[in-house]
This record gives sequence, structure tokens and C-alpha cells, in this order.
Amino acid sequence: MTVTSATPEPLVMVVDGNAGCYVIPSDRVSLMRSPYPARFVRLKSPEFFRVLREKLGWGLPHIAKPTSVELP
Repeated sequence: MTVTSATPEPLVMVVDGNAGCYVIPSDRVSLMRSPYPARFVRLKSPEFFRVLREKLGWGLPHIAKPTSVELP
């Protein structure tokens, strides 16, 4: 599969959370299926992710992230 930009403006492409790169309108990005299967772990309790999100400050502005973790 080949993907092209739908806008005349340069875009930033970010893959799997890594540093992005610029994609200009004349660029083509080719996608293909990996020969390796992806394996995922599913945890029963969503509580784990809530705690992890709070401790790591995910979803918060950079300046609001905790600088240390207080243990009870």
C-alpha cells in the first residue's frame, strides 16, 4: 500500500512513537505487512493502566508530569 499526502503542506510522520520526519506532498510512503506476528498481553483490570498513566504522567502537558513518585 502506498500513501500520499492529501494536503499541499508538509506533514510530520510519527511511527510507533519514535521521532518524526517530514513528509512533503511529492513523497510516497510505502506500507507493508511484517512477516512477524504482533503479540499482545491483555490484562483483565483496566486499573493497572490508570495507575501507570498517573505515575508516568501520560496525557499531561510536559510541565505537569511528576518529577518524583511518592510511595505510601
